[in-house]
Amino acid sequence: MTNSMKKLFPMMVLTLILALVMAIPAFAATEHSYSFWKVSPSEESHASEYILGDAVVDGTQITITLEGDYYDYLKVGPSDVYAVQGDDGNGNTTFTFTGSTASDIPVKLFIEITYPGGSHSAEYPLILKWS
Repeated sequence: MTNSMKKLFPMMVLTLILALVMAIPAFAATEHSYSFWKVSPSEESHASEYILGDAVVDGTQITITLEGDYYDYLKVGPSDVYAVQGDDGNGNTTFTFTGSTASDIPVKLFIEITYPGGSHSAEYPLILKWS
């Protein structure tokens, strides 16, 4: 009996390690490309020019990075839930929110730009379209 346990135990440990190694990639964050589209007419928005890289999707948490700090907020979905705003350490804005890549996401992006001679600020209804 003891002899068979000595043979069985290493196999059990090896099986457990293999199962853990296989499970780790399932929980890793993935990247998905996207763009912003106008609601009407349905065409790509100039806001897409400020996208820095792909969206990082970690389970149901989505993080996007936009160039600069021109954005006061991002509202997500039909109930206008505010995304958590942050900074990437390089002067760019990050937004993190709950969502899915299964379908496009309606958002409202508030942009405020100050330039010599004036400023421009407005909330833009957009669609975050997955590529």
